[in-house]
Amino acid sequence: MATIYNNAYLVLAALQAANSKNGFLDRKDESFSETPQLDAKNSLKIAKLRNPNGTVSHIYCRKRNSEPLHQHRFKVEEAPLNRRGWVLQENTLSRRIVHFTNSEILWECIECLKCECMEIEDDDLEENSQITAGMVRNAQFTRTKAYDAPEDLHERWLHLISRYKGLVLTHDSDRLPALSGLARLWQSRGAGQYLAGIWRDHIPESLLWIKEKNTECKTWDGYMAPSWSPFSLGYIDGNTSVRRLAFVFGDPYRYTMTERAAHVVDAQCSLVGNDPMGAVNDGFITLKGPIGTVLVEGDTPFYVNNPILQPYQGHSPLHPGIWGLADWDCPEESVFQRDVSLILLGYSGKYVKHLIAMVLMPLETVPGTYRRIGLLSSPRDDLRKFLEGAEERVVKIR
Repeated sequence: MATIYNNAYLVLAALQAANSKNGFLDRKDESFSETPQLDAKNSLKIAKLRNPNGTVSHIYCRKRNSEPLHQHRFKVEEAPLNRRGWVLQENTLSRRIVHFTNSEILWECIECLKCECMEIEDDDLEENSQITAGMVRNAQFTRTKAYDAPEDLHERWLHLISRYKGLVLTHDSDRLPALSGLARLWQSRGAGQYLAGIWRDHIPESLLWIKEKNTECKTWDGYMAPSWSPFSLGYIDGNTSVRRLAFVFGDPYRYTMTERAAHVVDAQCSLVGNDPMGAVNDGFITLKGPIGTVLVEGDTPFYVNNPILQPYQGHSPLHPGIWGLADWDCPEESVFQRDVSLILLGYSGKYVKHLIAMVLMPLETVPGTYRRIGLLSSPRDDLRKFLEGAEERVVKIR
């Protein structure tokens, strides 16, 4: 289907239709015609026009309100059609789209984005926005053949999947396949090897996701992705019965990597079918970096719901005062009083250096391999020295 939309000359998008039985030509937004932006009393008369039947029409100009809440095009993002997961790549890959909204028609192509009320006559907005005018594609990315910096490509991908995680899919098994067309587009721009929702060239940075705060995360019924992929984490049932993916990319202050400490040795995924960008049934990454073992002791009164991580060598504490703040992928109580491994991924911060480590536990079903159970950040020098002084090892994570 991705190829069909990519090769189509023109795509019609019935944005206001909740399903195939709804129409799309009627305009249901009564407020659109009542907005002060189109009120002649608040506009300047600049000309008049004599019609063929002898009547006279007046032409007005008005000052455009640049506040997003007053722009009808921002309703596009929340339209019923654009809340569907498959539509994200259909919009992005299509070369020309006519969007039928409940208030007006919008034209979108690789060169521009236009609407009937002319609010979008702003090239600066189109050039600078990540998602132009609330639309789900980015014309600037589509027309560009390559980026000067691979980091730009990676950042746009993280932005894309962060938007995608809240969209609706009928079948959970489509979570990765519904991104396959976009993954091909990114790969054609030089993104590299695709691995269950992330890219090999940016694995350390792509591991900096955490579970959404103050929410109950439910596990998938079947296998979705390896534990290091954000798609493995599970979902959150929303108030509208929409299954929202539970991951978020962490606090920029704590989890923006400025320096790597771990290196990728190998990475592979086993595919369900023939599509290298589609669903997977297994996968691993092999990392090399400093690895230390700690005991998770439990809650501390100073950091509620953030267990103390007590470094141990065997059963003898090395530094009783060492601690770090962990964001757990699993229920916290399941790791209390258990040994876990920390692999130093890298550092964040320019002035205050935070270490970033991935928390691992042995995978009981596959001896010699590990699974991810969380992410840790700490500015503490003692914990940094503990990990920097730990043995550098090669570890396989599934």
